[in-house]
Amino acid sequence: MESNKELSVDYESQSIMFLEEQMDGDYKDIVERYELLGLDWIEDFRGGEIGLRAYGNLKDIDGNKELNMIILFPPFFPKDK
Repeated sequence: MESNKELSVDYESQSIMFLEEQMDGDYKDIVERYELLGLDWIEDFRGGEIGLRAYGNLKDIDGNKELNMIILFPPFFPKDK
């Protein structure tokens, strides 16, 4: 049986891989045009599963100005080993 710490580390690595896939895929144009200022997570409940959604504020790369815009990633559902 895995400890909570081991599960947490596994979920963390899964979430990093998930975000990298999103930023290299569907969100590539956005992350190339804007700088992501931090990242937070909110719970997302769908279809009986509790997932997480990452979001963050964006900054204009050229103007170095924080925008009144956020990026909201799709739900992430961690998988148990």
